[in-house]
Amino acid sequence: MVPQLMNKAMHYRLTVLGLMVTVIIAGLWSFSTIQIDAYPDISSQMVQVITTYPGRAPEDVERQVTVPVEIEMRNVPKVETIRSRTIFGLSVVQMIFEEGTESYWARQRVQEKLGNIDLPNGASAQLGPLATAYGEILRYELVSDGRYDLTELRSINDWLVIPHLLRAAGVAEVSNFGGFEKQYAVLMNPAQLQRFGLSLNDVVDAIQSNNESAGGSVLSRGSMSFVIRHSSFVIRHSWSRRFAGCFGNRQYFHKIIWRHTHLCP
Repeated sequence: MVPQLMNKAMHYRLTVLGLMVTVIIAGLWSFSTIQIDAYPDISSQMVQVITTYPGRAPEDVERQVTVPVEIEMRNVPKVETIRSRTIFGLSVVQMIFEEGTESYWARQRVQEKLGNIDLPNGASAQLGPLATAYGEILRYELVSDGRYDLTELRSINDWLVIPHLLRAAGVAEVSNFGGFEKQYAVLMNPAQLQRFGLSLNDVVDAIQSNNESAGGSVLSRGSMSFVIRHSSFVIRHSWSRRFAGCFGNRQYFHKIIWRHTHLCP
C-alpha cells in the first residue's frame, strides 16, 4: 500500500507539490486570523434570573422568590442543572442547559416561564446579561475623602461611573452593590390628615404623580417659539447641572398638592 502511494506521488509530483503549498498557505492564514483567548470559554450555556426584593431578609427572599422561580424553571426544556443563591434583598437563579443549546433560544424559553411566576409586591425579576460564567473581569470600589457619604457615592456610581463603563466595547453589564440609595421619608400627622380629609393612599398617589414631567407644546410669540415644560422632578440644586432629576431636597414635598376638594387644593 505504502509503496504504491509513493510511486503515485512521484508520478504526480507537481500535483502533490501544489497541494502541499496550498495546505501551507491555508495553515499560515488560519494561524494569523485565529482568535486567541487567555481563558477559553468552556462553560455550558447558562441563563440567570436576577430578582431584587429590597429590604427583605434572605429567608423571606428564598421562600417567596427563589423557590417559586426554581419550581417554574424546572419545566424549561433542555435544562440540566438549576442553582440558586439568595442574599439580603437579592435572588439569583442559574439554569445550565444541555451542550449545544442556542443562547437566544434558551433565554426565550426562560423569559416565557418567567412571566408565569407570581412574585410578591415589590419584587422585580429580569434575565441576567448575555455573558458566560467567566464574564466577571473587574471589581472596583469608590472611596471618598470625607466630602461624600455612602448615599452620594452610590448615586455617583449609578449616574456617572456605570454609564461610562457600559460604553466600553464588550461590556454587557455593570452591577452596583453597596452604598445606600437616595430615599425620602414622609412623616404624616394623623390629626392633620383627618382635618383635611386625606388618607394614606391620597398622600402616596400625590407623591407618585408629582415626581414626573409633562410637555405643554409650544408657545409662539412673534418670530420666537417657547417650549412649555412642566417639571416636577426632585432636584438638589448643587448637583442639578450634573445629575438633573436624580437628587432633591425635602422642601419640594411641602409644595405638593395632595388632593383637590371642591376645586380648592
